[in-house]
Amino acid sequence: MTELNDALTAIIEDLDLAPEASAAVDAEVGAHVADLRLDDGTVDETHVPYVTIDNPDSRDLDQAVHVAPRDGGWTVRYAIADAAFYVPVGSALWQRSVAQGSSYYLPGRAIPMLPIEMSEGIVSLNPDVDRRAVRFAMDVDADGQCTDVRVARIRMRSRGKLSYEGVQAWLDARSTYEAGRVDAAVALHDGVEPSLCALREVGEALLAAAQARDTTPIDRVESSIDVDPDDPTRLRVTARERLDVERYNEQISLLFNIEGARVLERLSRSTQDVQAVYRVHLPPLTERLDSLAQILDALARRRALDDAWTWRRGAGELGDFVRALPDGGATRRLRRAVHRQVRYTFRSSAYRSRSGPHHALGVDGYVRLSAPMREVVGVFTHKELAEGLGWAPPHAADEDALTRDAVIAAAQRSRQTQRAVDKQIELLAIRQMFDADLASPRGERPRRLATVIGVRSSRLYVALDGFALDVKIYVQDLAAQLGTELTEVDDVALIDADGRARFVLGDGVAVQVERWDGGRQRFVLRAERLADAGGD
Repeated sequence: MTELNDALTAIIEDLDLAPEASAAVDAEVGAHVADLRLDDGTVDETHVPYVTIDNPDSRDLDQAVHVAPRDGGWTVRYAIADAAFYVPVGSALWQRSVAQGSSYYLPGRAIPMLPIEMSEGIVSLNPDVDRRAVRFAMDVDADGQCTDVRVARIRMRSRGKLSYEGVQAWLDARSTYEAGRVDAAVALHDGVEPSLCALREVGEALLAAAQARDTTPIDRVESSIDVDPDDPTRLRVTARERLDVERYNEQISLLFNIEGARVLERLSRSTQDVQAVYRVHLPPLTERLDSLAQILDALARRRALDDAWTWRRGAGELGDFVRALPDGGATRRLRRAVHRQVRYTFRSSAYRSRSGPHHALGVDGYVRLSAPMREVVGVFTHKELAEGLGWAPPHAADEDALTRDAVIAAAQRSRQTQRAVDKQIELLAIRQMFDADLASPRGERPRRLATVIGVRSSRLYVALDGFALDVKIYVQDLAAQLGTELTEVDDVALIDADGRARFVLGDGVAVQVERWDGGRQRFVLRAERLADAGGD
């Protein structure tokens, strides 16, 4: 346990994640705890049976939902914690939020942007207590299109802290009339059950609407790295398919952020007092799409694949190509590798002061309103929404512009920091796994199955089955293992000195650790190509 704790502490210290103690912050938190001001400018919706649906161990609950059928569709009420009310610009809490940018998450640890008394206390939408929230009531028709939005600051009371697994079990039980599998937390509260049934209905409609937009669907597996409950000295890496309830919840959150962008765009056209921050995701660059087409063509020729595996610009939408890829045991690994190559074409999203397209979602505008306790950009955007709707007096436009620029810089910086955290945690998990393998005699070390997802002149990238993390195998080590020079061809294959393809994109391989190279600070890995290549 000590070694893992020391490693996690080192990451926190190296990346300077933990905020410094502040008497001013403590004083502000104490004042808020003493006076929640729940009725200050709010509409009473404590009668609405909202629930939160999240991971079982989540403590900072910033989203609650209620869905009700209506003629031709549904009304989705989405309530978001009103963090901006307690974190005004210029306050000590605001300065802390800008300095940190966001909350940071490590296995078994969280570095909250707002102090725990707020992020897990008075701001969090905990069950059976009254809380402030910003509510969007969104009317959604049978085609999954939003036809009307009504926004208010409300006083609400969650009826239950539900888990994805519990709600999914309840919905599955309801579908198959297996009453014994009903989640007790759901069944206790009047009004919750009809809302969860409607949640499934509207979720399916929103998923169908998303698929109809010009998007490129990429296979996603939910992955996590946490402390192993059976051995707290080690990390546990898990990968699983996402539950339907998680997809429904995601679609409602996306709808909220899309409609939030539309509301802010309308407000900004009518007043200069709204300085919103948008998340913009530009489409892939032409050269990346050309490179993808070339890789797919080379892969099809190398493997003698049919036309279903090739795509060319102008011959059809990339999303339609991805959706039509063969799916089954015989092509599972090949499909995974192609999906990864498609993902490489995507550009990173960025925060901007002006609205723009979000390519991955196929919409014209998008904001991050849904995580105000965990992202300073959410606090600022909620503030601007409140000012635009007349809930709060506006700040001077020139001051707000400077504040907005500082928020954008903080948001970009925090995203980079979280990526650095994730990278360090992934390396720690990989190190633990291969160190454990090395403790066994060479002939008893695990042969870990994987898929070749990337081929470069110096590296082979593989995705380990069931591990949810990618591993690099160096071509130099493979060449020494095979006793032949290896040459990369078309970003698709490694060819030996006799012209034989030793590894091809989409291959199944067995990976085994050979030793730790202290000089190069990396593991030397062996790889053996499986006979089934792109299948199971």
